[in-house]
Amino acid sequence: MTRPMMNQEENGPLVFSTGREGRYLNQVDVSLIDESGRMVNRSYYEAKINYLTKRIDRYQDKDPTMPLKELYADSPSILMNIESNRESIKQMEEILSLETNSISFQNVAMESKIKDDPEMLKHVNQALKKCEDLMVSQ
Repeated sequence: MTRPMMNQEENGPLVFSTGREGRYLNQVDVSLIDESGRMVNRSYYEAKINYLTKRIDRYQDKDPTMPLKELYADSPSILMNIESNRESIKQMEEILSLETNSISFQNVAMESKIKDDPEMLKHVNQALKKCEDLMVSQ
């Protein structure tokens, strides 16, 4: 789970939380454009943009009819915070617009009463075996 407060190391490895008790299917999408280029964690930027946008919106909840500059004219620290958040959003949107290597991660919720699927178990066990074989061969 990529959360806005979960910073990733600049050059990896990328770390994601997979949920608990097998209630989620993890989906990882990778776009490799340049093998020597850096990898951009789209999930992080998208979550951070969403988080900052909600923070700005909460300031507006005080009075939706009034512009934020007027609403917080007597609170320069809040106005600075809002402007800083807007600038951060702009920078992150610029990063997301770049044609670069990227990774996106999401947890897809499973139904709580999902039945076991022997074919899926076989597929998972084969994938785990491949991973194990790769680790041994390194």
